[in-house]
Parts: sequence; structure tokens; C-alpha cells
Amino acid sequence: MADVPVKGHTSGAGRIGRAIASLGGATVVDLLIQVTIPMVLVRVMSGDDFGLYRTLWLIAGTLPGVLALGMPASLYYFLPRSDIARSRAFVVQVAAHMAVGALCAAAVTAVYVQVHDAGQALGSGAIAFVSMWVFASLLDYLYVAQQAVHIQVRVNLSFALLRVLLVIGAALAYGSWPAVLAAHLFVVGAKVLVCAVAVRRYAAGEARVDRTTLVEQYRYALPIGVSTSLYLLRGRLDQWLVASMFSVSQFGLYSVAAVFMPIQTLTRVTVNQVIQPELSRLQAQEDLVGMRELGRRSNLAVALLIWPSIAFITTWAEQILSLLFTPQFAGAAPIVRIYLLTMGIEALDIAMVLMAMHQGRFLMTVDAFVLPIAIGVAFAGAQVLGMTGAACGALAGALIAQVLLYRRFAALSGASVAAAQHWGPIARLMVAAALAAVVSLVSHLTGTLPGGLATQLLIAAVLHCIGYWTALRLLGLSGWVRHAFGQRLSSIAGFRA
Repeated sequence: MADVPVKGHTSGAGRIGRAIASLGGATVVDLLIQVTIPMVLVRVMSGDDFGLYRTLWLIAGTLPGVLALGMPASLYYFLPRSDIARSRAFVVQVAAHMAVGALCAAAVTAVYVQVHDAGQALGSGAIAFVSMWVFASLLDYLYVAQQAVHIQVRVNLSFALLRVLLVIGAALAYGSWPAVLAAHLFVVGAKVLVCAVAVRRYAAGEARVDRTTLVEQYRYALPIGVSTSLYLLRGRLDQWLVASMFSVSQFGLYSVAAVFMPIQTLTRVTVNQVIQPELSRLQAQEDLVGMRELGRRSNLAVALLIWPSIAFITTWAEQILSLLFTPQFAGAAPIVRIYLLTMGIEALDIAMVLMAMHQGRFLMTVDAFVLPIAIGVAFAGAQVLGMTGAACGALAGALIAQVLLYRRFAALSGASVAAAQHWGPIARLMVAAALAAVVSLVSHLTGTLPGGLATQLLIAAVLHCIGYWTALRLLGLSGWVRHAFGQRLSSIAGFRA
């Protein structure tokens, strides 16, 4: 059974696949922008100013997830199963929570600016930016929770393009930290305005914070939110550790390794955003078989996308870093490889199914247990191996957490861990990704790649894609591609039935 695509729950595969592709396309653009902006900034700003830019995004990338406490994500659960009146109340309550979170973010950032030497150089503008960024992050959830994926895509693309144009424009024109910060403030100000208007229109001026629905929403969101916060801190602890122990310019070098982490966002988060409302609906119908199969299919989709990317970047890490950020940043390649290994471990997620099964408290307990272990490993690694050792904390945490979560799933479902995923096809996917990497690597080692570094990487990427596509077919995985993405998208990719 584990090695045959299940047909009983695939009627929505095409629709879900199209939604994943649509939202994933917007996320690809955002991923490219997250790479493009630092590529430009590192070439026109001083090492310290670039370090300040990366420090700002370390703060802005951490606080929204921590302070949200799961409230925006709770909309995925409540909106699909609520009438319009209750849905409006839930949205208004999330907006009120995020407004309070914005004030807390301002206070936390102000303390950091005052007590940390590098923080003082960020300036008061950083406090305003982080505060507004926390509130505006609600906009990233609002439309997809209503399953209006097409609107979410347009909103995401609009702000991604606005950000790249203004930030890069400011960097090229002035090459200074104050100008880049001013561009960020303009973008986040516009996003706050759009978010406020969207909430107002959805609520239609009728909804108010209701004590009963607020308690209900917090009871659902808090265990998941605290778990997510602890998970986020575990994933970022190495960067905070390096930012605290090393200079601003050294942190700038270390932080470029994290520029590849949006690959996980492109795959895991995009898929989760699409299927969480579906999981919520299945849970309301007590369809545990459907929930499990939807989780397995989503992980198959993630594995199909993320593992060939991991294999290629692992093989070509030094060359990619040299091309993107100049050769002096090639030293971050070992950190990149540790990050990618962590990403691969977390690709086969079971937490989203456990969330739908109301296991938020258990997830919170696991993350609370794992976080101090990860901190200890990261600190010890930094002492022994320097900055590279700090990245080992997140790797250790990911391994321990996955073992505990899969054991919990097996206990609750009454099924074995072997039934949690399509392990056979997934193993063959790993082989296909590895074979594709070997194809591009052999072409490099034999000296058959022509041109400069950019041309060689482009040719290697093409060879990698061809090798992966061929390996999928030779290993008999065409049917599993169709199972993951539906007939229409699979046919476009050359995997017709």
C-alpha cells in the first residue's frame, strides 16, 4: 500500500496542485528578491553597513513569528469552518493581537538598539520598521486563509517587486545604510496601509472583539503559536549567537548562508498554506484517513521540489556563494551545507497533521525540550569550531524533534511510522536527486563546462535538471509525480499518464 498511489483521496490533487504552483510562483519571486537584494548591497555597501542590513532582517525575521503566537495561522483553521459573522470576528481579533505585537516588537527592538553595540548603529528607524513589519505580516495570511489564493499571489508579488525596486535603487544611488533603511520604511508603511484596509473591508465595520470567540481562538492558537515560536528560535539561534559573539562584518559573512533557507519557505510553507484549510475541513469531518493521505501527498510534493535543490546547492556551494556575494563569502559553504542537511531532515513534516489533530500542546512541549539542547550544541560548536560550529545546534534540534513527532503520530494514529509517509518513493527521490548532482559534478570535474563561473553554473543547473527528470522516469516515479501534483501540472512537466 505504501508504494502505490492512493486513488481515494486524489480528486482534489489538481486543484491543490494548481494552488501550490500559483502561490509557489509568487514565493519564487520573493526568494529571488531575497537573494538579489543582498547580492547588490554587498557590492555597494561597506562590510559594517551590510552587516547592519543583515542584522535588521535577523530581528525582523524573528519577532513576527515569535509575537504572532499562532494567531494569524489560526485563520487557516477557523475561516473554512465558520460563518461570515464569526469569520469577521476572528479576523478582527487577529488584527488587534498583531497591533499589540507591533508595540511589543518596538519595545524589544528598542532594548536591543540600546544595549548592543551593533544595535546602536541600526538607529531609531529600525525600531519603527520592525514594529510595522510585525503588524503587516498579517497580510501574508489573510487572503490564503479565505482560499483566495489568486489575490494573495497578487499582493505578495506587488510588495516583493516594490521592495526590490526601492531598496536596490536606494543602495545604488547612495550606498549607505540610512538610505537603505528609508526604503524599507516606505515599503513597510505601504504594506501596513494595505493590511489595515483589507482587515477593514473584510470586517465590513460590523465585527468586534468578542470574548467568547477570542478565548476560543487563543485556546487553539497559543499551543501552536508557542511551539512555532520555539521552533523559529531554534532555527535562528545560531545567527543570534554569532551576532552576539562576533563582529558585525563577521555576522554579515555568516548570515549569507541563510539566504538559501527561503527554499524551505518556497516548498514547505507554500504547501502548508494551501493544505492547512483542507486539513481543517477533513478534521472537522473526522476523516483521519484523508488527513494522513493529504499529509503524505504534500510531503511527497515537497520532497520532489526541495531535494534536487539541496543536492545541487550542496555540490556547488562555493561557486554559488562566490558568484552571488563575491569570492570572500565562499568560506560560508560549510555553514550552507549544514543548513541544507537540516532542511532535508525537516522536509518530511508531520507537525502539520499533528496540529490538525489538536496536538499543539505536545508540539509546544517538544520544542521547549529541544530548544535548550540546540542552544547548548550551538554554543559548544561555536567554541570548538567557530562560526561553522554554531550551525550544528539547529541540526541536532531537527533530528531530535523529528524522532519525537513521528513517535507521537504513530501512537495517536494506531499506525506504524512506516505508514506515516510514502517512504519507498521518497527514498527513490533521494536517489534521483543524488544522481542528478553526480551528473553536474562529473561534468565539472572532467573540465567539460565552458565559459566563466556564471556560465558554468547555468550549464550545471540545466544538466542537473535534465539528470533529475531522467532519473525520476528511470526509477519509476512518474506516477508519484502525478499523485503529488495532479495530472495537469504533471503533464506540463512531461509526466503524462
